Amino acid sequence: NAKYHPVALYDTTTWRNVTNIRAPRETEADNALALAFAADGRFLAIGLPLEVQIFDIGANRITQTIHALNLKDDGCCIKYVAFNPDSSELAVSNSSGGAVCCCAPSCLDLKRCCVFKPNNTPIQVFRVADGTGVAAYPTAVSNVEDMRWSPDGRFIAFTDPTALHLWSPSHPQAWRTISLYNDANSLAFAPDGRHLAINNGSHVTVFEIMK
Repeated sequence: NAKYHPVALYDTTTWRNVTNIRAPRETEADNALALAFAADGRFLAIGLPLEVQIFDIGANRITQTIHALNLKDDGCCIKYVAFNPDSSELAVSNSSGGAVCCCAPSCLDLKRCCVFKPNNTPIQVFRVADGTGVAAYPTAVSNVEDMRWSPDGRFIAFTDPTALHLWSPSHPQAWRTISLYNDANSLAFAPDGRHLAINNGSHVTVFEIMK
């Protein structure tokens, strides 16, 4: 049988295929839904529907599996993954709240694969070394549209259809929400972390980040 490789890794100086990273169970249910490199380039986080595989590029193998979601309690699926600046922690976002459906291609039975409940854990943070959960966003949101860790590692910014959320995982009960006029579908930090840009499809809003 052909092996199932959801992620291919290339050297961008030569465009040589360095390796193909195999799915843990080698089925289409293990589609890679999100990717993120660590800042030092040592690790690649691969978000599958319910878990994150940490791939050590130098060792050419999966070194950690983070079980981020439970289909019964959290729904499915992982949408974004992001390392903090020193690569010690990984933020993981769930796809949506309300009617949450398993997005693996093999899930065709909606009664079996869908969970009709609010998303209680839109963003979780895990320790990369051992996969332990260290923080979870304390309130539900309707749908995480995009997620980024600030360059200084102080907080995570993410958007839902109506608001920008700024959350400090080191103080899990502390967050700020800024209402937005329209659906915010992407965001980006300036390299120095002083500004945050949000795109809603028709215009871009830039916020200044206060120290």
